[in-house]
Amino acid sequence: MIQSAASAASLTAEKLSKHIGNQQKTYFNLLKRKVKSGGYVIFSQFALDGAKKCCGLDILNYDNNMFQDNLGDNFKLIDTYNYLYTHPSNENTRKYIYSLFKRK
Repeated sequence: MIQSAASAASLTAEKLSKHIGNQQKTYFNLLKRKVKSGGYVIFSQFALDGAKKCCGLDILNYDNNMFQDNLGDNFKLIDTYNYLYTHPSNENTRKYIYSLFKRK
């Protein structure tokens, strides 16, 4: 069976999305295994309402609920703030979220 270019691209995007999801799960599982009680995790990520691409690559955007869902109930949000970065050479802006969690 011959696939069209569009269906092949869609299949590739689907595989990439699954791969990224697996990497994400692996990362958060590693944090849950390695961060001891009383330890901290700091995130600096593209904000949910921020850029969708950077350097031509798709971005995975976050908010605190997504961090909490991935970390689970053993982590508590301590502090968070949104930051608008302005690139010095071209004045382009990027929205980031910074979040600090503590392991219970």
